[in-house]
Amino acid sequence: MTGLALIFLALLWSYMRSLNLGRPLRPSQNKILLYSFIFALGMCYVMLLAGDMHWPKPLLFSMISVWAMV
Repeated sequence: MTGLALIFLALLWSYMRSLNLGRPLRPSQNKILLYSFIFALGMCYVMLLAGDMHWPKPLLFSMISVWAMV
C-alpha cells in the first residue's frame, strides 16, 4: 500500500510541475500535495484493514468518509 501511495505522490507531483511549466510548486500546491498523499495513504490502509476484517461495504465507505473529514 505504501508503494502505491508513493506512486500516487510521484504522479501528482509531476502533474503539478507540468501545470507550473516546470517551475517550483507554490506553497498552496505543496499543501495540496501533502494532504492528498496523506489521504491516499490512509485510505489505502483503511481499505486493507476493512478487507482483512471482512467489514460490510457501508462501514468501509463510512470509515473512508471519516478519514477524509479528519
